[in-house]
Amino acid sequence: MKLRKRPAVYKSISLLLLLFVWQKVRGAACCGGASNIPTLLTGDDRLQLTASVSSGEVVAEATTQGNVLYRAYTDEEFRQSVQLDGAVLLSDRFQLGWSLPLLRRSRSRNGVSEAAAGLGDVSASLAYELLPQWEYSPWQPKVFVFASLTLPTGGSTYDSATLYRVDSRGRGFVTPSIGIAALQIWGDFDALISLEGHHSLARDYANAAGTFHLQPGWGASGSIGAGWNPGNLRVGLSVSPQWEEGVLTTGAVNGLASSQQTWTASAQLSYLFESTLSASLIYSDQTWLGGAQNSALNRSLFVRIQKRWER
Repeated sequence: MKLRKRPAVYKSISLLLLLFVWQKVRGAACCGGASNIPTLLTGDDRLQLTASVSSGEVVAEATTQGNVLYRAYTDEEFRQSVQLDGAVLLSDRFQLGWSLPLLRRSRSRNGVSEAAAGLGDVSASLAYELLPQWEYSPWQPKVFVFASLTLPTGGSTYDSATLYRVDSRGRGFVTPSIGIAALQIWGDFDALISLEGHHSLARDYANAAGTFHLQPGWGASGSIGAGWNPGNLRVGLSVSPQWEEGVLTTGAVNGLASSQQTWTASAQLSYLFESTLSASLIYSDQTWLGGAQNSALNRSLFVRIQKRWER
């Protein structure tokens, strides 16, 4: 089947999607791991690969009441990641995506240090271009719907065997999710909004204290952002909220954990070396906007290289 071409204005639109790709970095504290919004092919491409390297520091904790408590200089926690995201076109409007993260966490507190590294939670997604633009329109955005599945390959705080739980690199649950993303371009300016919702599957957990049944609640994440793209350079800003209901525990101990919430503000600088190769530098901060609850708060720096293959 011959694939139809998109308008030329979307040739390098993948830069726009980097506005919310950083949410997938496993340093996000809100839900013990990543957002469930996948990487998408949004331009006239058949394959896209994104390699990311990040380094971040946990600088504070938000209490269940929303108060922010900054850590003492004797308490240092760092999170680094190397991640490969990909998306491949299956047909004119269907695409398959995946994410493979490697994570390292370390913490030193009052002279006691621990570190651990390994695979994070992997994910796969299927997306459909619900509202395509075969001809450019300043009024009609491109709209995608998607479903994703995240697997608990990174372990979690429930499975941790270390003092500071630095071997926890994920949520610990199988998590299906669905969502929608819309994007639009006006000359040198662009905008994107995305939203996803999920409900993780229950699991049993056993330790020396007994057997527990863990029932997660609902969760959601999103992003809204805008960018300015003069020539091969792009400057972007975005806000990405993330929320997760508390886990209900029954069995040896009964209780409901408090919900978690973060608001991540990000600034991005991207450069298009050629029509199919770009690089981005992104800074994100979970302390700028406030509104966090029951979560560790990070400041992180990301470097990304993205390569695309046209149809």
